[in-house]
Amino acid sequence: MASNQTGFLLNIHGMTCAGCVARVEKAIARIPNASIAVDLLQHQAQVSGLTVDAAIAAIRAAGYEASLLSSEPNQPSPTVSPLNRRLALLLIAGLALAVSTVDMVAMLAGHHWLPMGVAMGLASLTLVLFGSPLLPKALGAARQASANMQTLLLLGSGSAYAWSTGVWLGAWSGPVYFEATTVVLAMHHLGQWLETRARRRAIEALEPYLQPDVGPGQAIHPGDQIRVRAGEKLLADGLVVRGHGYLDESLLTGESMPVQRAQGQLVYAGTQLLSGDLTLQVQLPREQWRREVISRQLQQALLSKAPIAAMADRLAARFVPAVVVLATINGLAQWWFGIAPPVIIERTIAILVVACPCALGLATPTAIAAGLAVAARHGWLFRNAGAIESLAKVTHLALDKTGTLTMGRPKLLALQSANEPARPVTPEDFPDWLALACRGEQGSHHPLAGALLSHVAGRPMPGLQSVEELAGQGLRIKADNGRVYCVGASHWVSTMAASQRPSNEPAQWGHASCVEVTEESGAWLGRVWIGDALRPGAKTLVSRLGDMGIHVALISGDRRAAVEAAAQAVGIRPEMVFAQVSPERKASSFSGWRAAGGTVAMVGDGLNDSLALSEADVGIAMAAGASAALQAADVTLTDTQDISQLQGVLQLARDTLKRVRQNLFFAFVFNVCALPAAAFGWLSPALAGGAMALSATLVVGHAVGLLRWKRSLFSKPASELA
Repeated sequence: MASNQTGFLLNIHGMTCAGCVARVEKAIARIPNASIAVDLLQHQAQVSGLTVDAAIAAIRAAGYEASLLSSEPNQPSPTVSPLNRRLALLLIAGLALAVSTVDMVAMLAGHHWLPMGVAMGLASLTLVLFGSPLLPKALGAARQASANMQTLLLLGSGSAYAWSTGVWLGAWSGPVYFEATTVVLAMHHLGQWLETRARRRAIEALEPYLQPDVGPGQAIHPGDQIRVRAGEKLLADGLVVRGHGYLDESLLTGESMPVQRAQGQLVYAGTQLLSGDLTLQVQLPREQWRREVISRQLQQALLSKAPIAAMADRLAARFVPAVVVLATINGLAQWWFGIAPPVIIERTIAILVVACPCALGLATPTAIAAGLAVAARHGWLFRNAGAIESLAKVTHLALDKTGTLTMGRPKLLALQSANEPARPVTPEDFPDWLALACRGEQGSHHPLAGALLSHVAGRPMPGLQSVEELAGQGLRIKADNGRVYCVGASHWVSTMAASQRPSNEPAQWGHASCVEVTEESGAWLGRVWIGDALRPGAKTLVSRLGDMGIHVALISGDRRAAVEAAAQAVGIRPEMVFAQVSPERKASSFSGWRAAGGTVAMVGDGLNDSLALSEADVGIAMAAGASAALQAADVTLTDTQDISQLQGVLQLARDTLKRVRQNLFFAFVFNVCALPAAAFGWLSPALAGGAMALSATLVVGHAVGLLRWKRSLFSKPASELA
């Protein structure tokens, strides 16, 4: 292994809950300049600031095993044991739990249903099969003078087993609690299986986005040309330079209908050519390809931790030592008051058994994992788990206009050249200044660029020396003739155009977006008006978001007439409309909303939106947008045609956080009620084991139930409801 790596991924073997994550993080945090982010979902960790060997040694000292992820690319998840053995263990755990539960019920009537020897054998089997794997983690915690969930599990089940064995051998007299040992360990194993199942379902839902199609041996660089035939997947993002065909882009956009792509249009890695023949030219390095950006977002989500999860981890870390102290103090106090030793031991066992924080440890990660899986199934990709919590608290939603509120399929409506009147555009219209603008827009992700490029229709375009994209303004182009031209928004071009620019604009196109072309020296050349239809369901979305208590704003760099017309059409209030806003000022309104106690989400798709997306509490990007927007966003929506999904992802975030809070509340209330009951003898060790098992089952079942989540009927597009 390398001795000087600064960042690497590790597989962590043996983690079972949020408490394990805290143990691993604490072990690395003790090393100066080292940092770690642990993903319980995939049992992986991103480590930096120390060597691989040092990291593995620290994790091993904490009671876990680790291995360098890159050295075992085809290795399955370390939590997955061979199928036959896993099934056998599940069968044993289920049968042991069922038999011991019947014995506990019989014990309430005053007698054991199981013969003593059978009960001891069953307890011994579960202790070996399900208790021994917990020992390294408990010892690792003990070596660092702390305690964890495994500590309580072993103390509770082990003390019940030791006491019952002593009674069975005649060393002392009293009731036996073999069934408590069996129930605690069997239920812990079954609970971990349920959590692992939910985690695996989440991973399976995310797998298409996490697995690259390009292997390490397939080096692809900008400038390379790749030919793609029907049935093949695209290995890179690029610009189509020859051919045409129909592509399945559902992986990245969620749109099931094939889309046609031809010369001059962008195509993306991970999509599949259904028919036709394409030759594409790679324009960007691999780390900027759309699928790579989305994959990194998901990896960050899995390695991140929601604030509420961090709170639960801190609570669990303090809870376990507190329970050990409570059990000790309770035992000493009852001895002081003359309670018989067998009774004290019985109550101490009950405290340790009932306090096992299985429910607390499973409450948050299982619900978050289920939420991520449901989101991925709907094409909603979270970059960090904290975004789920922040999105659930959103009070203000800011929408970009072009490509977000509108369809992103603009077309030319009219044009006007210098010294000529404005007129509707025809397919034959292609003056030199328009050809120059079209040539400059090649490779641009801005939705308006599509309208210009679709007008080219295979016609020759001029050569360019360079193209500089200025966010919020347009393009600065240097042509082969050495002249410099500016192509962009009217408010920017008007500051440079000194001659021939008309002072008035035809009223019939005032609602449309406008792109103007001028020489940097000041000679105005012409302009085109571009129209883009509003997305179906946009007005309904604004109304539904209002019903959810969310204030909707429209923030756009487009001219005021076009922005106000769009806002009026969908029902956004005038005071929530901001037009001709530069990228730097798009987020200026956020501070006022935050000062009033609000949480802000920004939805956008372009280069102009990236700064606002990063400054919002939650940035939401449309997957068809620019890579800069995807990199800045916390959430990516792959179905760029269905704007109603905004309501869906907001509702899912609220429902996920609701389940987390319900689970944590239940786990907390359970322990608050159960611990005093055990301490005062109102809860026997057998009942304590059953109660603990039931609490873990309810929490996991409630969290996994989120996997059945479906969008409400009113949040679906009209096409689905027809």
